[in-house]
Amino acid sequence: MRHSLHQSLIACALTAAVLSLAALPTFAQTPPSPTPAPATPSINTVGKPECIRTIDLKDFGSIQARYGDLDGDGIPEAVFAQITKAPGTNSAQFITCVTAINLEGKILWQRGTPNTANRNSDSDCACQIYDFDNDGNNEVLVVEGLTFRMLDGKTGKVKREAPVPANDCLLIANFAGSKHPNDLVTKDRYGHVYALDKDLKPLWDAKLATGHYPMNYDFNGDGKDELICGYACFSSEGKKLWEVTSPEHNDGMDIDVLDDSGVASIAIAGTAEGLLLTPDGKELWRKPLRHVQHAVIGAFVPGRKDKQVVMVERINSGSAAGGIATCYTKDGAALWSTGPNGGITIASTVDGWTGEPNRSYLMLFRRSAGNPILLDGTGAIVTTFDPPNGASARNAYCQHFDALGDSREEMFIHNPSTLWVFTNAAPAPAGLPAPNRVQNRRMYGATFYVGQQ
Repeated sequence: MRHSLHQSLIACALTAAVLSLAALPTFAQTPPSPTPAPATPSINTVGKPECIRTIDLKDFGSIQARYGDLDGDGIPEAVFAQITKAPGTNSAQFITCVTAINLEGKILWQRGTPNTANRNSDSDCACQIYDFDNDGNNEVLVVEGLTFRMLDGKTGKVKREAPVPANDCLLIANFAGSKHPNDLVTKDRYGHVYALDKDLKPLWDAKLATGHYPMNYDFNGDGKDELICGYACFSSEGKKLWEVTSPEHNDGMDIDVLDDSGVASIAIAGTAEGLLLTPDGKELWRKPLRHVQHAVIGAFVPGRKDKQVVMVERINSGSAAGGIATCYTKDGAALWSTGPNGGITIASTVDGWTGEPNRSYLMLFRRSAGNPILLDGTGAIVTTFDPPNGASARNAYCQHFDALGDSREEMFIHNPSTLWVFTNAAPAPAGLPAPNRVQNRRMYGATFYVGQQ
């Protein structure tokens, strides 16, 4: 089956290439008015998406999907986790079923009993794919109830388990300064964060307004991660280094170097406002926004040497007027803003769709306004991901990575019932770097609250 899948994927990539040859700032100040994106943008030359896989997820599907190589053959598999919550609460997440499949849709293993009532959720899930024990093979990491379990990627059998204090999410971090990160962070909703070592023993914990998903980054270059949780920064030992105030919780964030200073910036979607901070907590800008839910960083605008920050305003979860993405510079200038995409729209930075170096596109998905779209550095729609046979991917979710080994990213778009895999049908540019098949941080730090680029 592995050989068959490998041949099939390579054949799909070659076919796509052949077909394409024939067809192919501070709170007190008034925020600057962004330039509206084109009202009726057109598809340009970034390449037409081609759907190379449609997989029926039957009764085991879920909006919670994770991707990684489970059997060591260099080809990614998918894991779907169904979850429920404690009755009458919005607190604890309980994983009820975990299903691993290959990209032909074959179930490799399943843990628990599928239940279509547990396919949808509106929050994170304590499930990741990662080589936690550093044996060269990925495991599936889950928290079931309040028990952490490390499952063999090939079989789903329990390799290790231990009690943990919370189950809202899982983050892989490096507090020990190891060559291979294998510390863990978990949290509850929304008052306590916990750091655990590779042996699942407590390192430190802190009580604070945690927000949704923490983020780790080595700001001081000592080989050990600091942790941003809520509006606070903690050292690898758990010392609170600084904390800023904001009226609502941290909904989502991203961290990256924006310019030639070499110093990272922290972009936070803080519900009531968007913030950009320095590594020591100094404010670069703070903008009043309408339920800003996501913050991502990328080199979106061609011809500029810097990277930009995109904030997505939810406004209201059920609002058709929500889902407005605005692109800002490091100094707080608004470059452009999209029209509404729907209140629950999610954004992700895509660096590898075309293979162009230092060029990011903005993926908008979970759109009530339509199927997932890719935007360029002016906010214009350059491509739309339309499933075959008129199927709808409205409100669908997305992950992206190089699955075919052509140094470009494929788009994995799914809803609870179907997974579609899209590749770029345009020929790959000459001179692309060798494919990097190492699982990236966005994959093993998968979250409902996208950042972690």
